[in-house]
Order: sequence, then C-alpha cells, then structure tokens
Amino acid sequence: MLPCDLYASAFKNGLVDEAIKFFTRAIELDDENHVYFSNRSAAYLKKGDAKSKAFKDAQRCTELKPAWAKGWSRKGAAELALGRLADAQASYRTGLRHDPGN
Repeated sequence: MLPCDLYASAFKNGLVDEAIKFFTRAIELDDENHVYFSNRSAAYLKKGDAKSKAFKDAQRCTELKPAWAKGWSRKGAAELALGRLADAQASYRTGLRHDPGN
C-alpha cells in the first residue's frame, strides 16, 4: 500500500497520529514531494495541538510548488488556526490567483 493510501485510510478513520507517521516516513523518503507536506499539514491541523507544525509543512509545500492552490489553502488554514488573520487572507488570495475557479 502506498503512503497516500495509508494516510487516507488512517485520516478517514480518525487515526491522525498514524497519518502523521505515514507522511513523516514518506517525507523522509522524498522530501521534495509537495503533496506529502500538504497532507501532513492537514493532519497536524486536524490534531489541533500542532498548529505551528501544520504551518511549517504548508509553508514548505508552497515553496516546493508555488502555483498549487491547495498548498496555499493549507497555509491559509494553518495561519487562521494560529490567529494570523491577515496572513491567512493573503495566502487564500494567492491560492485563488493560481486557481480562480476553486
């Protein structure tokens, strides 16, 4: 089973810590894969007590794939959770510039 499949299964079943472990391992194997950082960011955010980790992963995601709107959405969500409202708004707007129909 691929890391994405393991993550999806764990995440959907509320096993957030397991999902984080799967993507941490995937990142160790391929630290240039923006999707791994995006998905781990979502898991950290869902966990609730790892907002700064969610932000760092989302930031890395946008560095790896700056034109990918979903990365900016993850970054905006993490910034919102951290109370950085102006930054979140800017991230969401950047994402919309890359994918205006989303």
